[in-house]
Amino acid sequence: MSKIKIIVADDHQLFREGIIALLSKNESLDIIGEAASASELFELMDKNAPHVVLMDISMPE
Repeated sequence: MSKIKIIVADDHQLFREGIIALLSKNESLDIIGEAASASELFELMDKNAPHVVLMDISMPE
C-alpha cells in the first residue's frame, strides 16, 4: 500500500513543526516537504508530486 504524500506550507515555523509532528505519527502518511513561502511551495511541487498540500491561505510571496 502506497503512502499519501503530503507537503506542509505555512510561514510560521512552529506551526509547521507541530503539524508535521502530528502527521508523522500516522504510518500511512509521508511528509515529503515543507515550505515557508509560496515560492518554496511551488519549487517543492515541481520536484515532487504530492497527493495533498496542507497550506496557509495567506503566506508571503
